[in-house]
Amino acid sequence: MLNLRTSEPSVPPVAELRLAPDVIHPDSDEIEASVHRWVSESGLADRGDALVLARMPRLAARMYPDSPAERVEGYARWIMLLFALDDRSEHDSSRPQDIHDLYERIEAALAGHVPTSDDPLVRAVQEQ
Repeated sequence: MLNLRTSEPSVPPVAELRLAPDVIHPDSDEIEASVHRWVSESGLADRGDALVLARMPRLAARMYPDSPAERVEGYARWIMLLFALDDRSEHDSSRPQDIHDLYERIEAALAGHVPTSDDPLVRAVQEQ
């Protein structure tokens, strides 16, 4: 009788799953450090947060290896914002009305109609 034992594979950060080309932007380390600093300073996440551990700036650096570093960093910030928004809206404790209110504040921020917000996510959208 054959005894097959399966175990859960360890999952590397999303950026290392080979979903993007093997070429990476030459300034990827600096881009990643800058984006992580921005995420921390903006209040979106801290060092041990899954948002930071996923290494999304490296994914951006792999997707756009030949683009100017500033553009890659901007793209990486938007990826981080979208994942932060996703995290915020999928928690069990998120009430539909709270999510609706957040989206309205983000829409207003994108249109330039909101004064500085107390919400780190809305502030980060305003900054971007």
